[in-house]
Amino acid sequence: MGHVSRIWQVRFTGRTQHGDGSPIEIHSFGEDATRQRWELTLDQAKWKQALERGYSGEQDIAGSFGTLKNCGIVSCHNGKNMWSTAVSGGDGLPTLIATGGADGKITMAGDQVVRNGEQTYRDIDVTLTVEDAMRVAEGVEEDSTAPVEGQKKNTVKNGFQRYAFLSENTLLATTSSGRLLHGTIGEGLTWKNVHLSETVLADLKSYYVVKSPVQGTAILGSSSGKVYLFLEDGHKVKELHAFPGKISDILLIEGAQETLHKDQPGAWTVIITVLGLDHALLMTFDPSTSSVTVDPRNICLSSDDVSPFIATAAAFCGSKLILGSRVGAVAVYKSTPDAYTLDYSRKDARTKDAVTCIVPLPGSSTSFLTGCRDGRYRIYTLTSTTNSATLHLQHEISPPLGMIEGAHFISSSSGLDLIIHGFRGKNFVVWSESTRQELTTVECGGGHRAFDVVFPSSSSSSSSSGGSPGPLRFIFTKASALRFYSQSSPPLRTLKEGGHGRELRAVAASVSSSSGEVGRYVATAAEDTTIRLWQYRDSSAPVGKEKTERGFKPLAILEKHSAGIQAMKWFGESHLLSSAGNEEFFVWRITRLESEYEALAVVCESKYPDRSADGDLRIVDFDVQRYGSQGEEKMLISLALSNSTLKSYLYSTDSQQWKLLAQGRYTGACLTQIRHLRVADAGEDIQVLTASTDGHVAVWSTSASSETETEKAEYQMVTLAKVHQSSIKGLDLSSSSSGQSWLVITGGDDNAVHFTNLQYSAADKTYKVLSRSRVKDAHAAGVTGICTVREEDGEAVEVASVSNDQRVKLWRAVWQEGSEEPVKVTLLDNQYSSVADAGDVEVIKEGRVMVGGVGMEVWDFGV
Repeated sequence: MGHVSRIWQVRFTGRTQHGDGSPIEIHSFGEDATRQRWELTLDQAKWKQALERGYSGEQDIAGSFGTLKNCGIVSCHNGKNMWSTAVSGGDGLPTLIATGGADGKITMAGDQVVRNGEQTYRDIDVTLTVEDAMRVAEGVEEDSTAPVEGQKKNTVKNGFQRYAFLSENTLLATTSSGRLLHGTIGEGLTWKNVHLSETVLADLKSYYVVKSPVQGTAILGSSSGKVYLFLEDGHKVKELHAFPGKISDILLIEGAQETLHKDQPGAWTVIITVLGLDHALLMTFDPSTSSVTVDPRNICLSSDDVSPFIATAAAFCGSKLILGSRVGAVAVYKSTPDAYTLDYSRKDARTKDAVTCIVPLPGSSTSFLTGCRDGRYRIYTLTSTTNSATLHLQHEISPPLGMIEGAHFISSSSGLDLIIHGFRGKNFVVWSESTRQELTTVECGGGHRAFDVVFPSSSSSSSSSGGSPGPLRFIFTKASALRFYSQSSPPLRTLKEGGHGRELRAVAASVSSSSGEVGRYVATAAEDTTIRLWQYRDSSAPVGKEKTERGFKPLAILEKHSAGIQAMKWFGESHLLSSAGNEEFFVWRITRLESEYEALAVVCESKYPDRSADGDLRIVDFDVQRYGSQGEEKMLISLALSNSTLKSYLYSTDSQQWKLLAQGRYTGACLTQIRHLRVADAGEDIQVLTASTDGHVAVWSTSASSETETEKAEYQMVTLAKVHQSSIKGLDLSSSSSGQSWLVITGGDDNAVHFTNLQYSAADKTYKVLSRSRVKDAHAAGVTGICTVREEDGEAVEVASVSNDQRVKLWRAVWQEGSEEPVKVTLLDNQYSSVADAGDVEVIKEGRVMVGGVGMEVWDFGV
């Protein structure tokens, strides 16, 4: 174990004591954004002898003086590099470790202390074998598997087989010999043997399933088909029901209490699957009467749509029963007088990995979340009528976990937070999707083992940590031994939230199609190939009953791109479009979840269909706008590719179909920018403006084919103008109300900002450059971003520009529609920016401009 890249710093902690023989604690901080803890144990006698003999440090005596043991890895930051660290402690004070990274986040870790009287759980890490547990168990009987004199020794190894937490302080462990051990968590683990009759012991000896449906209760299923109940109150095991075959699984049902037991407080229901049966059964237990009921309405698992269907997870969403399968399918069942029958099913997993959990969204009777071992969690919305039901995929994200095993929601100071747990490589990981932070990492050997986990309910600890699951208890088998891990609180606290771990290259703000409001959502894309969605909050913006500090609230992270992102744009507030290298172009559908869990639901709705044979081109820029009749959700998407080609497509959000309308090719220079100028109704002209690496802007026109024609049209260049000496990096337009004139603002590698007055003649359908102005050396380095801040119709425009010189400048350009008078340009403001390597600039609110680069900042250019 160790860092996967360069190590920047190594620190001794204040608890290090020299000379007493105890391990020396060391922390290392690396380029891989992880902090690793080590224990150095030295044989000081050998060390002193070597020094006395004149050891110079040149001999190869590795390991002669002691050992260096890796004791844990904590991922502290996003992206690369942990630039700053601070370690304090010693003299009886707790050790505190602070880190700062390239993502702008500041984290704090160290010895946990009780704050404000909050009672924390004890941190425990215990490993023991079955023999260890049996030796200390109260009331243990002589193991029946021990051989008697003269009998051949039994070679079957006795080991732990299954686990179930009965509460936050108790658990049930089963062994391969059929014994049940009841564990109590205190300073450590104490065990008590559960007495079983010889009949039950023999039945449970070869195989069984154990689950805990409610606190203090466990239910066990055997290979004979019998189901047993264990209650902590009395430590007794009794038979509940006998089914006609081996119990394959016992499924706990999320949401069953609200749907099935409104009039039966304390009652619980599970789904029993039996090997060889084409149906599952609902079994209900009522503790008030100690009665067991098996629903006569079978859950039909075989059908023409989903066959075979091996259920692995279950939940009720409203009155509908939702099942997940071993191959990644999700099915909706409706209740009839005779049975639960299949109403609808779909499979979104690309692999045959099992659905491991189904969790209804709090405050919603139509939405639920599924976790799958393909590493993705998905949120569906159920729409149903009397005769049919349909599932709509609203959200699909892959958090940094290899296999998702479960999910739950907790309350925090910011609302509801989503906590996901699963396995990544050899580690068990608990992940906060709301704060994008690892809360637990335990080296366990991987997911192919018996385990159970419980998150003890603690409202105070949950809310105080803001996305923390609070106490955590995890039990698993490793090398035939039981290992129990208890964590009182996460190993890391975030003092200041961060963002991307690499430089931002694109910024886009949404514009409401109804109200025209700008900046409700802001998207940023960085060289780490991720897209982050934010909500920008003013200091005066109320949230609930309180006012929030000005800043960005993270909403979602999209990680589908595999190459550097080139450009992003919004289509209203419902869709985000992004382009990158490797000819990647994605259309993301954005919706707001109607539940108590306030988050954006994001799913990749479509991708670019016309990739070349090599698929190695960059889609360097694009433009998008509504196209066609009113009310139709169709987009006109024009792309600029790195092989000097421009293409325009018609995309339907209803059918997710693409249609190539027109294409054209420039000279050998690469296109860098593209914008729509005039887009009429279907079948009429489409006119676009492009900029390129040779410093030219060009206007292209074509008579677009109608939506029903199959042949594409060709773009023809109608105007070409030289505006820069080298590549054009930034471009924006300001149009007149007549739609006949544009002020084209460009910024280039020649450090200049250029203003071009472009006029359209409807009579002969031509474009003419009426006037222009060039601000030489507008910046001390190449201009990387241009945006229009404020417009006065056909008279003046205020423009913000950013550059690698770390200056943000505001310009005012006065121009007149149809006039050949030169554009008059005035510098209004010139400010230093703390954002290095600026990649883009965007208006996110009226008069407010966001700069993205190595970090991001917002400038207020007030009226």
